[in-house]
Amino acid sequence: MLNISDAMTSFERNSIRSNDSTLEDHQVKIIKAPDFLTRTLYPMTTTASVVGIKFNNGVAIAADVGGYYGSLNRFKSLDRLYKVNNNIVMTTTGDYADFQYMRELIQQKVISEEILDDSFSLKAFSLHTWLTRLMYNRRSKFDPLWNNVIVAGYDNNGPFLGIVDKLGMSYEDSCVATGMGGYLATPLLRDVFERGKGNLTKQEAHAALQKCMEILYYRDTQSLPKVNIYDFGPWSFTNCFNKNKIEPFRFLSDELYLYYSAKQFLLALLYLFNFFFRQAVD
Repeated sequence: MLNISDAMTSFERNSIRSNDSTLEDHQVKIIKAPDFLTRTLYPMTTTASVVGIKFNNGVAIAADVGGYYGSLNRFKSLDRLYKVNNNIVMTTTGDYADFQYMRELIQQKVISEEILDDSFSLKAFSLHTWLTRLMYNRRSKFDPLWNNVIVAGYDNNGPFLGIVDKLGMSYEDSCVATGMGGYLATPLLRDVFERGKGNLTKQEAHAALQKCMEILYYRDTQSLPKVNIYDFGPWSFTNCFNKNKIEPFRFLSDELYLYYSAKQFLLALLYLFNFFFRQAVD
């Protein structure tokens, strides 16, 4: 008759042989479970700078239409200026996938507001505050949304222009810019705004935005010469949103654009040739 101790001894021997012949007595084999929780560390498709400025009883905002893999201009027709409602537009600089995620969240928020049917609609200041909480919440989870957000709009209190970064820091200003525009375009916008004593016309505001986007194209490697501009004012209450959208403009002709693109390509080839030549000599 087989007693319990003999059965346990034979079971332990068989289990050690079946698991791993290299395991010794009292050795524990640890099997790690796969890590299902992933976070964005390196955004894939990114977008370039956005600039905005207030003018007399209104606000204007401009962004190009490019999407980039690093410095490669992969997508040439991304419309990043998202209409929230008839009086608010939102756009971002950074990871385009995170922008799409935020856009879906805001769409659900707008639907929830409309379901109430209480004659109130989402305002630019409210959306700006809500985005501040959203970005700070994701940052606190060590899983930030890799975007800097600009919110522009118009309501009974006048024009609104605010910015929120990926850490949840936010502020309102008369002229804002994201990305490299924060270094290159902000001084130009503030100079134009101060020279106009805060009473710019719509045409002056558009000219300032076009000038800033042109400078960003020449100085920033992530920018296209094709730009969309939206503006808001008292007319936004009566006119449809599409009338606020200005047709994309180009500050370079197609011939000049091809010339600068070919020039940059040849310079890149020259750099690579120089690099490999030095490697071969050394």
